[in-house]
Amino acid sequence: MHADGKELMSESYRDTMSPEQLADMRVSELMRRIVPEVRFNAISFENSLLFLRDLQRVTINPNWWAMEAVGITRQTEITLHVRDASFETTLMELLSKAAGKEGVLDFALKDGMIRISTIEDLSTLKYILVHNVRDLLDSTVDFLELVRTSILPDTWAPCGDATILETDGLLIVRQSARGHREIDRLVSQLRQHPRTNVSLTEKPPSVGAHLPTPETQAITDGPSSNELSFYHRNRDKIWVGIILTLVSAAVGLLLKLLGR
Repeated sequence: MHADGKELMSESYRDTMSPEQLADMRVSELMRRIVPEVRFNAISFENSLLFLRDLQRVTINPNWWAMEAVGITRQTEITLHVRDASFETTLMELLSKAAGKEGVLDFALKDGMIRISTIEDLSTLKYILVHNVRDLLDSTVDFLELVRTSILPDTWAPCGDATILETDGLLIVRQSARGHREIDRLVSQLRQHPRTNVSLTEKPPSVGAHLPTPETQAITDGPSSNELSFYHRNRDKIWVGIILTLVSAAVGLLLKLLGR
């Protein structure tokens, strides 16, 4: 545990992560940095993305084919003024301006890049993340039921191909980038109000592009012995959970295909 009580990721858990996951984590830290000011006056969407790319020195990969299919082109005109906001917020404001409204475009972190596309396109990109909620185990919340009913409910197996398992306070989730961000937002809310009962039908606020919070994504330079012991004891369980998650997703997809 950190001095302020926030849960930190140990070095032993970082050792289980792939280079791509570590790259995504580094980009997620960049997304939380405050941008003093961004002002666009009738410039193209493409040039505005290039400006943000150079501003944060990060790779931005737009899927122009998917965006052009919904009427958003490289030449779409952008007029935007954002001040003292995180890079994440600035990017989401830009995407809303390009689409003319919220809920059309989104971004996902993949292989150390920021991928820009439609929400529908990004929803097909699913990957596994482990969400640590063991500090909330004494709450009255049924996490599995809460997540399935309040976060993208139509995407979970057997209706969809997203899956979730829990082992010793670790949620092993296969979901889209948007789904993972909404789970992190929900867990963050529960941490802020640990004694509040959360309705299983309560929806988390509009997520936009909320990234994993520091308490679930930060890496300590010197992990405590308790953290190292916990992850060493449960590393096998994490991998078993990941394997079961993949098997569950495969079975769900097979049943869906057979039912057609």
